[in-house]
Amino acid sequence: MIQNNRNRLILIVVGILTIINIAVLATMWVHVNRFHAKEGMPPPIPLLEEGRDSVAFSSGHAFFIEELGFSETQQSDFRDSRQRFKADAKPLFSEIRQLNSLLIEEIIKESPDQSKLDGISSQTGALHSKVKQLTIKHLLEVKAIATPQQQEKLVFFYRDLLSRESGQAGRGMQYRHGQKRNGNK
Repeated sequence: MIQNNRNRLILIVVGILTIINIAVLATMWVHVNRFHAKEGMPPPIPLLEEGRDSVAFSSGHAFFIEELGFSETQQSDFRDSRQRFKADAKPLFSEIRQLNSLLIEEIIKESPDQSKLDGISSQTGALHSKVKQLTIKHLLEVKAIATPQQQEKLVFFYRDLLSRESGQAGRGMQYRHGQKRNGNK
């Protein structure tokens, strides 16, 4: 009897939490779409679309293909550039991960060797520089693919992308609950 009441109570709590989660997600979706409409920005692109893989068609990829309205030729050129970037950057990211592992191993030692940490840090910085150069090359290739009207739309994406990398919030990230984050209401 007690076990049945406990199971019933757990089911009720799980049901209520599920309803609350669905309501929260729906509310967030509505507010994000309202914000984008109010700011004159295109609405966010869902990560999962019918018949598409969320990894293959992430928001960045979908942005170029769908929002910019690339032609078939532009799509092909974009995919080629993206594949070249990924192929060139993959070994660099792998090496960065290996260096980060070495960094962690050295940091957790009883007496870490500062010169070894500095050397690993310098190597990692050089690899990050190479990745940044590859990124710039890819972004310039995409810009060259785009028409002048499409390039105007790219400006917003590039600003957001590069400001996120520097730790700054992009334009859409400055707002929280309808207010600017810097305290201005």
